[in-house]
Amino acid sequence: MKKILSCLLFVFVFFGCSDNEEYSISISQSVLQTSKNTVKNGETISLTADIKGNANGKPILFSVTYYCDQNEIGYSNDSTSNYRYDYVIENLSIGTHTLSYKADYRNGDAYSSTSASYPITVTE
Repeated sequence: MKKILSCLLFVFVFFGCSDNEEYSISISQSVLQTSKNTVKNGETISLTADIKGNANGKPILFSVTYYCDQNEIGYSNDSTSNYRYDYVIENLSIGTHTLSYKADYRNGDAYSSTSASYPITVTE
């Protein structure tokens, strides 16, 4: 009986575990939130990336890069604060500008990204 159990354990350990597991990623929400949408140069606004997703039922690790008008302005990988980044508005012309983020993530062999954007208006 011990011999049979040992053989079954051997078969399970060496043949039952696969290194070729398929990974799938599902993003259910990707939203950029700001503390204000009308701002002045010199003000600080808080940006957060509200991202919800999973990979094979497990949480995904993200890194988030923030942009203003496609120019990188900051980075966060702190999921406990919804990837918060405090942005000081500096040298932006009066008018509408686009804040955005790109969140890159990985699970096993699956790599992907998601993004979101939000317009702000600079008044002075």
